[in-house]
Amino acid sequence: GNITLNDSYRNCIKLLFYCGQRLSETAHLRSSQIEDDIWHLTSEDTKNKTPSLVPLSLQALDLINKTHQTDKDYIFTSGRIGDLPINGFSKSKNNLNKHSKITDWKLHDIRRTVATNLSKMGYDRLLIKRILNHVDRDVTAIYDRYQYINEKKDALQQWAEKLDKIVR
Repeated sequence: GNITLNDSYRNCIKLLFYCGQRLSETAHLRSSQIEDDIWHLTSEDTKNKTPSLVPLSLQALDLINKTHQTDKDYIFTSGRIGDLPINGFSKSKNNLNKHSKITDWKLHDIRRTVATNLSKMGYDRLLIKRILNHVDRDVTAIYDRYQYINEKKDALQQWAEKLDKIVR
């Protein structure tokens, strides 16, 4: 049967697959963070207090546009009047477990899946680290302010296309 997840939760989980970002950051996505098809995460938005730019694939943009149908800033909304970001994923996760008959996984595993697949597709570890916004403690990182936007965009677009083939 069809999985009973409300659109906000379903689409947030899909965006986790497309972008590989952290659950809390994805759940709190706001339309004001998106500019020129890039998701701008400030140091206030991220767990590790490191700003990050996430180029959005065509699929991710389409998903966001389909989901964001209000004048509210949050994309994935909850609350009676849709003014709050979604939270408390346990009900959705239980539904997914029930329908997939797989229970020994966490939503955070999606990030690992994205990283693993980008690696299998031939993208190097440094680029994957940048996509996931993992802090680079390498001494060169201090001097390297280049954002790798085009490389990230290419990798995330290729990944979205691969995902589409898998999920079809």
